[in-house]
Amino acid sequence: MKIKNTYKKIVSNNTILNGVLYTFFSFCNTGVNFLLLLVLSKFLSPSEYGYLNLFNTIVLLLSILISCNTEKIICVDYYRVTKDYTSNTITSILLFSLGVGCLLSGLTIIFKDIIALEFGFDVKYIIVAISYCICNLVSSVNLAIWKAESHPKSYGIYSLSIVFFNCIGTIILLIFFSLGWISRALSQFYVSVIFAIIGLFVLYKKEYLGIKAMPKWINLKTALHFGLPMIPNSISWWAMQGVNRFVINSHYGPAEVGLYSFATNFANILQIIGVAFAQSYHVDVYQKLSKKESGYCDYLKKISRKLIITFGVLASIIVLFSYLIIPILFQNYIDSLKFLLPLFIGAYAHCVNLLFVCYLLYNKKTKWLMNITFVVSGLNVLLGVLFIQYNLLLAAYISMISEILIMILYMYYAYKLEIIKIV
Repeated sequence: MKIKNTYKKIVSNNTILNGVLYTFFSFCNTGVNFLLLLVLSKFLSPSEYGYLNLFNTIVLLLSILISCNTEKIICVDYYRVTKDYTSNTITSILLFSLGVGCLLSGLTIIFKDIIALEFGFDVKYIIVAISYCICNLVSSVNLAIWKAESHPKSYGIYSLSIVFFNCIGTIILLIFFSLGWISRALSQFYVSVIFAIIGLFVLYKKEYLGIKAMPKWINLKTALHFGLPMIPNSISWWAMQGVNRFVINSHYGPAEVGLYSFATNFANILQIIGVAFAQSYHVDVYQKLSKKESGYCDYLKKISRKLIITFGVLASIIVLFSYLIIPILFQNYIDSLKFLLPLFIGAYAHCVNLLFVCYLLYNKKTKWLMNITFVVSGLNVLLGVLFIQYNLLLAAYISMISEILIMILYMYYAYKLEIIKIV
């Protein structure tokens, strides 16, 4: 009887139902990636794994620069504007990002020697990374639309398909062509091209692309006004995750980068779950704040508190699972165990701050986000550059402290808005 009542509550509550669906697909995506991790650990040394993570770190930076965070306005403004306006915005964003990508490609070719020396990669892989980011933006736009429309099934099938074919491509290139870590990079590129074509077709069929959806300067200007202030914020997030990897590589080598990144991937399982719930939660918050129906504050408080407790329970379960599974299945990476506890505490703090950031985004307080993350990431980088050279484990603790500081500051400024007192 209790199970039946619980089921009815889940089905009748869109936030919980969508959260369950998002989490289900996230678990599927994580599961496929986890299986891929098993395969990669048998073929890649910690050193090669380190190079792969350094490449992905560069991809993350390029994705920020190419889109300038403009695609994030799609979901935020979805309930405030017409479909035609959204269509014009999407076209403007895609063409703008294509132009930025071409500019970055040209600069990469001009300064290829410097880039090869600083990053340790052949310039052609930087071009591959740029191309991947442009194509992946099309998929990001589609996912943003499905998220705004509260269509978790379409969102999940599309995202799961990308992950699945990425894994298949990686395995083929790794096992049959012996390309090492490069197999993952090339697979991501090939799959992104295929799904960019599919994504453009879906946008056209849903009338988000076409003759009527012409780019307009006012739409691009609005998107840039929203996204540009978040570039320092996004780069700051990148700096918190990426710069320390390059510091580790400089002082200890790519093998230690591989071990640190391996442990980070386990902590990311918790963050993936947090993001899955936050995606549904954010849409619900935007709807409730827009309509301001009776009792909406109490409703949001209740959901938020449950999620905070849920994240804590899941963090405890996953970290214990990680301590048990790594020595058995990933013996080459057993030295990564020392990083787990601080990284998981940081991941929990990250999940909690996801519950507060939407209030700042809804009120377009992106400058607040920029200031918070810029200051904390600057502290993170400074501490990393100064102290990681003396003790590798400090990289994990510096990351943990940074996430906790950001969580506290997000909570404080969300409270200043006096929209909702979550806890």
